Amino acid sequence: MIAVNNSRCSPDLQLFLYTDMKLYLIRVPGILKANRWYHIAAAFDGKLMRLYLNGVLVGERAYEGDLSAILKEGENLLGKAHWRENEDFKGQLDEIRIWGVARTGEQIRSTMFRKLRGDEPGLVGLWNFDSGDAKDSSPNGYDGMLIGNARCVEAELPSEGELPRPAVISGIVRAPSGKALVGAKLRLERNGRTAAEAVTDEEGNYHFVIFPEEGVYDLSAKWEDMGCWRLNLRLRPGESRRLNLTLKTAISITGTTLAWDNSPLAGVTVQALRGDGEAEKVVATTLSDENGRYEFVNLMPGRYKVRCYKPGGYVYYSPQGSGEGLLDVKPGRTVRGVDFHLAPFKKGVWKSHTYLDGLANNRVYAIQGDSTGAIWFGTENGLSRYDGESFANFSTKDGLAGDWVTCIYKGKGGVLWIGTRNGLSKYENGRFISFDEEDGLISNDIRAICQDDEGRLWIGTRDGLSIYDGEKFINLTVENGLPHNSIRAICRDA
Repeated sequence: MIAVNNSRCSPDLQLFLYTDMKLYLIRVPGILKANRWYHIAAAFDGKLMRLYLNGVLVGERAYEGDLSAILKEGENLLGKAHWRENEDFKGQLDEIRIWGVARTGEQIRSTMFRKLRGDEPGLVGLWNFDSGDAKDSSPNGYDGMLIGNARCVEAELPSEGELPRPAVISGIVRAPSGKALVGAKLRLERNGRTAAEAVTDEEGNYHFVIFPEEGVYDLSAKWEDMGCWRLNLRLRPGESRRLNLTLKTAISITGTTLAWDNSPLAGVTVQALRGDGEAEKVVATTLSDENGRYEFVNLMPGRYKVRCYKPGGYVYYSPQGSGEGLLDVKPGRTVRGVDFHLAPFKKGVWKSHTYLDGLANNRVYAIQGDSTGAIWFGTENGLSRYDGESFANFSTKDGLAGDWVTCIYKGKGGVLWIGTRNGLSKYENGRFISFDEEDGLISNDIRAICQDDEGRLWIGTRDGLSIYDGEKFINLTVENGLPHNSIRAICRDA
């Protein structure tokens, strides 16, 4: 199987090939946005598979194999998911071209905005939908069919000057010894905001693809207690830049959280904030270890404040005789002795519960307290209620809509609303009332629940949003303005 899609309803663009029980994947995280046109091309030359976005090479990986057998397997689908649990494409396709040769980047760019006749050398199939159907405009006659809600509509495409080109930054991250570092975390920032993030692969490689904006970018890389920065990078549209990085020890600030008797306080939240004239902004958060020690690794050079949390607020670090407490962070230097003395405030012992203790299943997806003080847990195998001593479990046998519980919401009057992968349940006065698509829900696969001040229930699902007023459901999708149909969280705006 060969497919180009966005990974699991995310803004990640991916090209994958699955054959002989092995997956070959190219993924470009976070590059897609709704309501924009993109030109996407995939090429296979027998040695490499390549992915192009708006004419720019954004990813490649090794693949040595023949595609002919794969392309002959089963149906070829445009916009339809191969697996039932995956969403179908919800958008517009202007044109599909299949070539019998691996086209170069230059060849791809040369015909991006050119209308094809259908008889160009090497062209195998062409579907442009200009005639209002899915007929092949090449002489090979690979005609398709419009199925379900697929239809042809008029649409305005961007011109060559309007289609933005991405920029690519890639390289290898190494230790001072020259060893490639696996799992190093990289972040690309612009004006202090994260533009993209990446993690190095098993060979130490990283890869960023972004649509660059005006101004400069700052690149950071971190692995354990090592790190580095590359500041003031200017990126041009269409640029592919190779930037290898060598990390060095980069502990920027270190200190301890201690009780008044100098015994260590573990698990205390400590934060670093920019303090060089900007509004206070938390840039890093960590926890003190069992010895009360904490550290911040690879902070951007500049001036910082440090604070730790205690019940009722924060305590800011201030060296004796100074009320400002600003710390200068410079490359290759560690600011030490940033210590806090606090009254102990962490008490109690953690206790873990599993299915052996009566929990319905070890995989817990939702937790919610009720008006009696009991705690409800949504699991893969039903709903569990814990009263502090024992668990009581509920399933479809008790009237629950589905056994895979994804979310629990405590609504007005203490009513519990339970979202499952097979519908919605209301728990009140010791019994369940369930709703599904036949009752008006847009989808049985519930992901999020929230209630507004008017008592209406907002239900996020895999296929859109449902609003329930106690009598009927009102359903909304991308056609009504939603950025995406898959809704995973809902929060009431204060």
